[in-house]
Amino acid sequence: LIYRVTWDTYCIYSIVEKGLVPALTAAITLLSVTAIMWSKDFLVTMAALSVALPLMLYVRRLGRPLTSQSLRLHERESAVTTRVEEALRGHETIRIYGRIFDSMRSFATSAHDSRTANLSLTLMESVAGAIIELLLAAGTAAVACIAARRVMQGDLTAGDVVLLMSYVAMLYRPL
Repeated sequence: LIYRVTWDTYCIYSIVEKGLVPALTAAITLLSVTAIMWSKDFLVTMAALSVALPLMLYVRRLGRPLTSQSLRLHERESAVTTRVEEALRGHETIRIYGRIFDSMRSFATSAHDSRTANLSLTLMESVAGAIIELLLAAGTAAVACIAARRVMQGDLTAGDVVLLMSYVAMLYRPL
């Protein structure tokens, strides 16, 4: 019960503070930076946005496994908290009837399951983060190559390339 109340309160806070506000800010940033880049150079803008579709598909594909792994972790953490609550509530009963070792085994099992779920989620998030970073690096490299070619053709200046690369960084930040 304690875990559920604490976690549910945190979830509401997270949705508002860490979900809605950043999503709105990211959408505004993406639209405005894309419009500015588009006005500067269409081809460079398209190269920068070419990463968006594979990235969205990957994130969408990854959403379910991450959510289920996260729920599994929270269930395991809830089980650990429940074991602690039970031990604290029934401390005298456990001690009197000599069930201390059963209680310790139950807690150790719950803690092990929680740690395993936590490590699995951390590994999944780390691999996902690395793949996302590779996609963004590929997009940045494509922009740099196309912008360099446009400079050699005389369509862009070196200052334009610096500006566009900073816009790419701004564009990819919310992603």
